[in-house]
Amino acid sequence: MANMILNPTTADFLDRVLHDQNLEIWFQEVKIPKHSKISNKTIQELNLHKKTGVIVLAIKRANEAFELTPDSGTELHSEDILICLGTKEQIAKLKKLF
Repeated sequence: MANMILNPTTADFLDRVLHDQNLEIWFQEVKIPKHSKISNKTIQELNLHKKTGVIVLAIKRANEAFELTPDSGTELHSEDILICLGTKEQIAKLKKLF
């Protein structure tokens, strides 16, 4: 609650993203399947944002560790779970890369 008072714009943004039926942006988790063709490649090699429009906010690794705000040099692996922000169409484009 205190965070909402100290960061009202951020709180407003999150409220809109999570509740506004007209806004087409979603927080979505996407698991990279076993033996995926994108496994062991970096975010930069895959050019994820340019190809899909998705923003990768975090990665949950197979060992349960979270990697927050991954940079372009971050390598993706099979069974990683990507925490993403994007439209339904952007998320669908991301899944097609697997």
